[in-house]
Amino acid sequence: MRTAGRVARLRERFDELKVDAVVVSSEANVRYLTGFSGEGWAVIDGETTLVTDGRYTLRAEREAPGLQVVCRNGSMRDVVVDRLKRGGATRVGFEADHLTVNARNDLKRGLRGIGLVPLAALQRAARMIKDAREVKLLRQAIAATDAAFGAVCKDLAPGMTEVDLALEIERQLRLAGADGAGFPSIVAGGPNSADPHAEPGRRKLRLTDNVKLDFGGVLQGYHADLTRTVFLREPTRKQREIYSVVREAQRRAIAACQPGVLGKDVDAAARDTIREAGYGEAFSHGLGHGVGLEIHEGPGLGHTSQDVLQPGMLITVEPGIYLKGWGGVRLEDIVLITPKGCEVLTKAPKLDLG
Repeated sequence: MRTAGRVARLRERFDELKVDAVVVSSEANVRYLTGFSGEGWAVIDGETTLVTDGRYTLRAEREAPGLQVVCRNGSMRDVVVDRLKRGGATRVGFEADHLTVNARNDLKRGLRGIGLVPLAALQRAARMIKDAREVKLLRQAIAATDAAFGAVCKDLAPGMTEVDLALEIERQLRLAGADGAGFPSIVAGGPNSADPHAEPGRRKLRLTDNVKLDFGGVLQGYHADLTRTVFLREPTRKQREIYSVVREAQRRAIAACQPGVLGKDVDAAARDTIREAGYGEAFSHGLGHGVGLEIHEGPGLGHTSQDVLQPGMLITVEPGIYLKGWGGVRLEDIVLITPKGCEVLTKAPKLDLG
């Protein structure tokens, strides 16, 4: 069972973390460590116990065979506290960047005399490097996303609203084999495309628009992420210029994606290109991020990132230029870091503007 090795590696860190048990509450980490995709917590000490409720017991038996599954009738806290006390825990780690203050205080009241240890970014480093099964699932999610993009582009036309296009994207993702959309799709036309994270509205697409599409399918919990900017007619000189700068920035950044390179240096390859073209202030976000059980996870590609790229990491490379009142252009691909360099997994076409 692949998750058993992940749990064993976490237990090996207990001395370093100064704990003898860990309560895992975030959905992504519970799934990573147990295989369970429903709502619940995992308690890990000498054993692994999955705590859920009656809505998910059949799923837990199917997805996490061999684990002790407790179906709670009362509060999560009472079951977890009882399990930790029976296990003889003295110092219990919890996910400090996930558990709410109220939940932490509630747990503390139940564990009087037992130390609670906040753990930041639990499993971040472990999840950054994907195993063969994870890479396979991500390839499939990316392929479904590429296919959905191709299908959507065939019917793209002036008069469609951003909301209508977002709904069509989600339909096409399922038709292409994804379990659904991994996050709310971004569809932004014309001036709206200057907002990096614009939400689809009722605005109708116009012939002169930049149309920015940012979406991704999810498959068995693993997320794809794609951005393309398309035009509904032959692009103008300014549209061609901005698009070409963004594409060159992305090309240089992907070329910098090598084992041993810092995330900030990959970001710089794109950011310097955009700045040299005179649009430095118009690139307002980090270059990219890891993908996996969450749409945004480590490593980070930003101007301060100290993450070191390693084989098995999957990262987005997504430079953009955003000009208020005019619009924006962003391109995004997912790249797999390999022992000798990188492989671009995204196959959705981009414009060749010469």
